[in-house]
Amino acid sequence: MGKSAPKAPDPYATAAAQTQANTAATRESAKLNAVDQYGPYGSTTYQRAPDGVPVSQTVSLAPGVQNVFNNQVGIADQLTGKASQLVNQIPTGPMDISGLPSRQTSIANAGAVQGSVPSQSANLQTYNSNGLPELPGANDFGAAAKTAQDAAFAKAQALLQPGQQQEQSQLVQSLSDRGIPLDSAAGQAELNRMQQAQSEAQNRAAYDAVSAGAAEQSRQYGLAAAARNQLHSEGLATAGFNNQVADSRFGQDMTAAQFANSAQAQRYGQSSQNAAFTNQQRNDALTESMMLRNQSFNEASAMLQGAPAMQSPGFMNQPAYSMQPADITGQINQNYQNQLNSYNNRQQGLWGSVSNLGTAWLMS
Repeated sequence: MGKSAPKAPDPYATAAAQTQANTAATRESAKLNAVDQYGPYGSTTYQRAPDGVPVSQTVSLAPGVQNVFNNQVGIADQLTGKASQLVNQIPTGPMDISGLPSRQTSIANAGAVQGSVPSQSANLQTYNSNGLPELPGANDFGAAAKTAQDAAFAKAQALLQPGQQQEQSQLVQSLSDRGIPLDSAAGQAELNRMQQAQSEAQNRAAYDAVSAGAAEQSRQYGLAAAARNQLHSEGLATAGFNNQVADSRFGQDMTAAQFANSAQAQRYGQSSQNAAFTNQQRNDALTESMMLRNQSFNEASAMLQGAPAMQSPGFMNQPAYSMQPADITGQINQNYQNQLNSYNNRQQGLWGSVSNLGTAWLMS
């Protein structure tokens, strides 16, 4: 029917061939990259195996550079030694803060705030005129007026009557001496004129008495009104004075309350300041304790950081060459794939011919 399929490549043989190619490429790359360098700071040289592959590298410093490097190493060694001594002084246990001042977390009671003062409303007085005498009216003191009127009229009568009687006697005597009868027209005329004059005097005395009574009534009214006004004014003054006393007492109580509250606020402020001062003392003491605790560590760290860095002198960067190994595995696999494709094509052609022959036989 045809030749058999191509045999697959041996994976171990393929891997060995690829490894050999990789190793050869690596050796060639190492030979190319191992280039000796020389500069003002010194040199870098390579030691090679008989096949030319570098096996070691030597860095040689110039004499001046070597001297600087040795001094740096000496300084670093001294600082490291001092830092090692300080490390032994670094505390390792927990920090003891029992000796620090206590922290004040509360403020002493400064006393109660006075929010009110005693009320003086009960001591305030309103003026009451009920106890005063009644206001005098226009018709009051009538009896006093009548008494004054009667007294004035009686006094006038006491003065008028003796003279009028004497005047009447003198007129009668005068008429008699002149021979004029009393019942005559002339006598009656003289007598009527005398009586009319006396009547007018009586009327004037009566009017004067009425005026005297009215004046007395007015005087009595004025005295009563003045007395009542004085009592009214004294009552108002007394109530006002008492209210001023109550107001003054209230003001004094307010001033005392304000003074007490100011003193309370001052005590509270002083207590608050004392608490803040105490806590600040504790914070300062804690800061100092932490500073002393960290001093050795900080000094050791500073010495280690201050030690000169040990760096090798720099040289020119040498070029890096890389030789790629041959793709042995790929070539072997590709060759196998080509053989396998050729075999498959032949097999397909053979089976195609057989199929054509069978078809022709069936149709014959």
